[in-house]
Amino acid sequence: VSQSRYNMALQLCLPQQTTTRTKEGKKKEMTHWHEKAACRGLGPDLFFARRGENKTQDPYHHAKQLCARCTVATECLQTALRIEENPQMGRHGLYGGKTPDQRADIARQQRRQVA
Repeated sequence: VSQSRYNMALQLCLPQQTTTRTKEGKKKEMTHWHEKAACRGLGPDLFFARRGENKTQDPYHHAKQLCARCTVATECLQTALRIEENPQMGRHGLYGGKTPDQRADIARQQRRQVA
C-alpha cells in the first residue's frame, strides 16, 4: 500500500512535459532523470524490504549496490525528500541509495540549516 501511494506521489513530482522548444523554435525531446535510472524497469521488491526478512544481511544490500552505480541517484533522493515533506506519505523503501532512516536524518539536517 505505501509503495503504491509513493509511486503516485512520485508521478506528481516528475516533470510531465516530454518536449520543449529550442531558441530557434525547434522541438526538442526532454529526457527526465527517471528515464536514466539504473533501476528503470525493475520491480519494487528490491527497494522495499519486507519486515523480518533475512536478519543476517542488510535487506537493501543489492539495491544499494545498484544505486551506487546510478548516475541519477541524487535526483532520486531529492525527489524522495520533496515527496516526504508531506507527513502523510511516510518514509518507505530505498531511494537514491538512502534508507528511510537516513532520509529522515537528511531532512532534519536540511530543516536545521534553514532555521
